[in-house]
Amino acid sequence: MSNPTSLLIGESFVGEGAEAAHINTVLGDRAGPVGTAWATALATPSAGHTPFVAVLEPGIPVKPLTLFVNKAAITGDVHGTLTWGAAQAGVAGGVADGRCRRPGADRRGLG
Repeated sequence: MSNPTSLLIGESFVGEGAEAAHINTVLGDRAGPVGTAWATALATPSAGHTPFVAVLEPGIPVKPLTLFVNKAAITGDVHGTLTWGAAQAGVAGGVADGRCRRPGADRRGLG
């Protein structure tokens, strides 16, 4: 992905019922449309949806930098704890396990 205007889109759905997980991804150069989408998402949170950078541990963001945006509005303390805890940790761990090791990977963003 040497072209900053190129991007890759993906989706995964696993599990059933309350254990289901659905994720959509967009990977691209931060100098292109993915970077614009990142900045827009961070600058315009909506009620119940607060975009944040996924971290491997406090203060250590996963690479490529990964923007976590919840699909369902946070409806209470338990939901918030699961979203900002286990859900984002799972996404960060998955990104770290499959991270891109190609030259220029640090210029990319995942959202």
